[in-house]
Amino acid sequence: MDELSYKHTPDDGLIEIMVNGKIITTWVCDGVDPKAEFAEFTTIYNLGKSSAVMEFVNTQIGAFETGFVNTSEVSLYSLYRFAQLHVKDNYKVDAPMFSDQWSEDLEAEVRSKSEIK
Repeated sequence: MDELSYKHTPDDGLIEIMVNGKIITTWVCDGVDPKAEFAEFTTIYNLGKSSAVMEFVNTQIGAFETGFVNTSEVSLYSLYRFAQLHVKDNYKVDAPMFSDQWSEDLEAEVRSKSEIK
């Protein structure tokens, strides 16, 4: 799970917001409590993440409903591939190949139990 943190620089009225130690944005903190500003950002960030997860799941249900896929059961490999394609199509982000994220042995094992070969 991502770790959100921030660094407040009172001289310029900004907070740097980081995910896993990497700065992702700078947020204006004009005289407002930096903790309150960070809490607001965290709420927005978590709403975005939760919305993306639900959109992904609903896309899979829609694929079943329309006959694009023939079963409501999904293997781990299929789930990974669906997620990989979903983030590419919807967010223009290239997710790593299964074997790059896990291992070639695990990929072979989960693919052997998948409807997607």
